[in-house]
Amino acid sequence: MNHHGRRKQGNHVAEERFVSEQKLGMVERTSPIDFGWSGDMRKRYTDFLVYEVKKDGTVIHLTDYEEPKPKVSQKPKEAGPGVQKAGEQAPSGDEKPEGSETVVQQIPEEDRQILADLFGLTVAGELLDLDQAVQLNTHDKKSPPLKLGKFDRSERGRLHQEIRRIFSGRVESTTDSDGDITAIPFKPHMASNWRKPSQTRRFPANDGTRFGNGVKSFNELGGEYLHFTMYKENKDSMDAINMVARMLKLKSNSFGFAGTKDRRAATVQRISVRKKRANDLLFLNSKLQNVRLGDFKHSKYPIELGQHGGNEFVIIMKNVEHIRGTNCSVATRVKMVEEAVETGLRYFYENGFLNYFGLQRFGTHEVGTHELGMKIMLEDYRGVVDAICQVPAELEKALASGDIDGLTGYQQDDMNRARALTLWSTTGDAKAALQIMPRRFHGESRIIEHLSKQRNDYMGALLTINRGLRQMYGHAYQSFVWNHVASFRWAKYGSRVIVGDLILVDDDKPQQSKPLDGDEEMPDTNEEYENFYASARPLTAEDVASGRYTIFDVVLPQPGYDVVYPTNEVGQFYKTFMASEQGGKLDPYSMRRKHKEFSLSGGYRNLISRFQTVPEYLVRTYSHDEEQMYPTDLDLVLAKKAREQAEIKDLKRRRSFAGEHASASGLAAEPMAAAAAQNKRVKTDDAPGAAGGSGGDDRSAFLLARLEEMAASADDTTNDLTAALASPPIIGTPVAAGTPRAASPTPAGGPSSATAPTAPVVPVLRQVTGNTIRRFAPGAYTWEGAGGSGDLGDKVAVVLKFQLPASSYATVVLRELQTALAGERNPKCD
Repeated sequence: MNHHGRRKQGNHVAEERFVSEQKLGMVERTSPIDFGWSGDMRKRYTDFLVYEVKKDGTVIHLTDYEEPKPKVSQKPKEAGPGVQKAGEQAPSGDEKPEGSETVVQQIPEEDRQILADLFGLTVAGELLDLDQAVQLNTHDKKSPPLKLGKFDRSERGRLHQEIRRIFSGRVESTTDSDGDITAIPFKPHMASNWRKPSQTRRFPANDGTRFGNGVKSFNELGGEYLHFTMYKENKDSMDAINMVARMLKLKSNSFGFAGTKDRRAATVQRISVRKKRANDLLFLNSKLQNVRLGDFKHSKYPIELGQHGGNEFVIIMKNVEHIRGTNCSVATRVKMVEEAVETGLRYFYENGFLNYFGLQRFGTHEVGTHELGMKIMLEDYRGVVDAICQVPAELEKALASGDIDGLTGYQQDDMNRARALTLWSTTGDAKAALQIMPRRFHGESRIIEHLSKQRNDYMGALLTINRGLRQMYGHAYQSFVWNHVASFRWAKYGSRVIVGDLILVDDDKPQQSKPLDGDEEMPDTNEEYENFYASARPLTAEDVASGRYTIFDVVLPQPGYDVVYPTNEVGQFYKTFMASEQGGKLDPYSMRRKHKEFSLSGGYRNLISRFQTVPEYLVRTYSHDEEQMYPTDLDLVLAKKAREQAEIKDLKRRRSFAGEHASASGLAAEPMAAAAAQNKRVKTDDAPGAAGGSGGDDRSAFLLARLEEMAASADDTTNDLTAALASPPIIGTPVAAGTPRAASPTPAGGPSSATAPTAPVVPVLRQVTGNTIRRFAPGAYTWEGAGGSGDLGDKVAVVLKFQLPASSYATVVLRELQTALAGERNPKCD
């Protein structure tokens, strides 16, 4: 979250990562093999793709999204007897701006006659005038209701129904106590099922429509929870959800999700929200930056924490080097890296990897979240508040001197945060400090607000921060301890199962999500969902001798009052480490605190994790770090939309030409309705992630079927983003690159066919094979024709694709996969 001072710089760089990992207990590796390669991670945030995986193994993709249709001015070709231009007979005589003409829906002659029969010609005419004024928005709101007359009870029902039907709900009629009927423009609060916006029930629970306009109830839609796919780039999951909540004027805890995703990445996951419809969210796609919402579906149930089967990762490593390949040709380096990656992935697929908590678990600032958790457990609340409001020394000094030109690594928000905190600490002027404080630093803002009223109430100030964040600090401390214990356990016993190791008693017990207070924001779970409600027991000598248990069954507890500890040296290490200065001088058997919220119950985590599916990879060459080697879901959807737009325009030109040609020849053009009816029978490919739909013929048929619907609203111009992607570059290694799309035949003298934009190409990855792992030796890197090729780029990249359980970190896999031992010498190369 956004506090604790300056962000750490360079955790995507191997050297900086190594230092951080050592401090956080990540010092061991499961593999004795030096895989001998390394590369740069996240040169671009779209080099790190994360897709949520459902319990049944289905990978979530954003397949489509919509934006609200722009209000396009449409000038009718000719005003017929049933249509008139707005403004021609406007009672107010106001002139409409050019290009803002609207169309008034005229009442059919038969309905006019019904009104005359019911109310007489004079009143019927007044009703028609009222309806026209409503459509033109020229009705004087101060005008008295239109009196329609007095009618018997037996007649009133039909009169009210006819008025609503004839005027499509634009005019509302009411009856007073004397039986007089009056008419006024419809107002939402007049409906019997209307609720104020602040009320929860805006739609009747069992009503099929709202105001008789054909809107389905939640029961008819499938449930009151709207599920949708959220695609985001370079944002925390909670930041994105909070943005959506603010735009919809909801609280963050109105949304449900299975787990949070990485910030510096392009991620896809399912979200749920209660009592909303797809149309309520469409406008967000044109308002939110780097967020898209789509694939809507209603359900009776919300999405809850832990309700997913893991995550699929597609990660591009760039500037890849092999430790033995410095002096080798590009072709040779590619083959060396291929074998290294293949061997590493195969090893971890069979043997697993240490299930460390990744760096993101501990925050991205100088003061780690685990340090805040340690202070909370020590009940040093002032220390926690001071750490949250800490200003980096170099930034504080630069601001004091006014010399900030030489500072690097700080954004403008960081500068303003520092200015606000410095002003608060030196003057105590909370109002002035809060005016400067950027909105996203809500923790600091709440602390300042509280301390300005109760100066020394540091615990109270801490409690003003949302509950999810407060709990995250304690969980980070537990993770810090777990990492150090895991390293101790692996260094001492390796993959052996020993007496006293813990296993889960009921591994299949359903997990439950912890309830949240009504006014709290959703917690930042850092993509973790542990076995908080599971039970464990230590293995006996008989258990170990039976051979029923492997290293994949062994779990380690996160310290808490509701867990058991291993009954061997590992259990003793918990006490030793936590009692040390580094561990906070705490006791693993004393984890309750006076303030109940700060007590830690603990949980269990597998010591070793492994891939859920067979991993895949691709080693390739390239020239520019900006290249997108694997398309994001947004790339695929935008390319599909661009192709559809281009094909629609092409079809419109063809239809226009065919119509003109037929008219010139005196022939009747083929009715469009017949073509649409024919094409409605064509099915299209709706496979998740499909970029091009079904074949070209099916796509054309599908577009023909939609042509009537879209032609009127399709603008001849596209937005900047779609236009920019109208001819996107080939992404990744293209299949049959350079093969031109076949052009459709064009009538003589007709318009040339528009060339459909080239789709982003999903590169074909290799699947790890079952070959026996070969030892590394200089002789293994000799290939015929390894002298290089003139058409290869001079850089090497690795594309990795694998699935992990929900609680495992992809960065931990990369850490082990890229292991390189120091002192290796380069072999003699070509």
